[in-house]
Amino acid sequence: VAETTRLSVSSLRPETAYKVRVQAVNGVGSGPLSSPALRTSTRALPPAAPSLECLGATHSSLRLRWGDQAEKSLRDFVQYTLEMEVKPGLFAVLYQGPSHSYKASRLQENHPYRFRIQATSDAGEGPHSEPATFSTTRALPPAPKAPRVTPQGDTSCLLEWQAVRLLTDDPVSYLVQLQQSGSSEFSVVYRDYDTRCSLSNLSPHTFHCARVAAVRHCPQSPEPLCGPYGPATSFQLFAEPASGNGGSSQVGASASATSGWSLRGSRSGLLPSLGDQQWAGILVGGFTLLAVLAAVLLQEVVARNQ
Repeated sequence: VAETTRLSVSSLRPETAYKVRVQAVNGVGSGPLSSPALRTSTRALPPAAPSLECLGATHSSLRLRWGDQAEKSLRDFVQYTLEMEVKPGLFAVLYQGPSHSYKASRLQENHPYRFRIQATSDAGEGPHSEPATFSTTRALPPAPKAPRVTPQGDTSCLLEWQAVRLLTDDPVSYLVQLQQSGSSEFSVVYRDYDTRCSLSNLSPHTFHCARVAAVRHCPQSPEPLCGPYGPATSFQLFAEPASGNGGSSQVGASASATSGWSLRGSRSGLLPSLGDQQWAGILVGGFTLLAVLAAVLLQEVVARNQ
């Protein structure tokens, strides 16, 4: 009972329907109740903050998820505000929208981050969730390029590869795996910090595949971080043919290969042993000369006819 035409009623249940009637009272008595009764309902409470969880972490990103989209009612339109702590006690907005997931990127490796979330609907803004902490992982070293193979005989060779670069000063070692033709598995043949290694006791006339992986050694991590293997290099070693004249034949062959000359018989004397590029140059020059001669002859014929 009040002497005003406006009244605020509190302590009602949220999302509940009510009927309201008004009656006037004076010194004479009480009048009839208003009819029909006013039907009204209270709004729902602001949505509670969902729980945050991390679906996946890399060295530079965190994928977060919250709530359950399957439980969302069609009549509800809820927006979420995801915030990340940038300074102690200071949060910055990362995402605002209806989605139930977000990927926070451009983060530091092996670093903890604190997040909180808030839900908003037509009923208003709900409270923030308790901050949740998730950490990024350490970065794996990149894959080295394919190694370079230098034969050192018919059963040994030298493997060399470029060193990988890290953003930190952590030491890096390397793993070398070798696969022989006919085998489906790679076996580790080298494990050290140098960017070259020698392989011996290989089978000649057999294809081999060699690949390299980098291993990062972090002082704060008990386990080394092995990166992916790079592309493999396929190679085959050939056995040198046996020579009947011993050392003199080997010296002669080496000299012949170095000088680029060979014997063609006693009548022809010493003739140069031309390579493919030299023969190609001779052919191009010959065709050019023939074209010039043909042009000159054609010009003479035209001049005589005139």
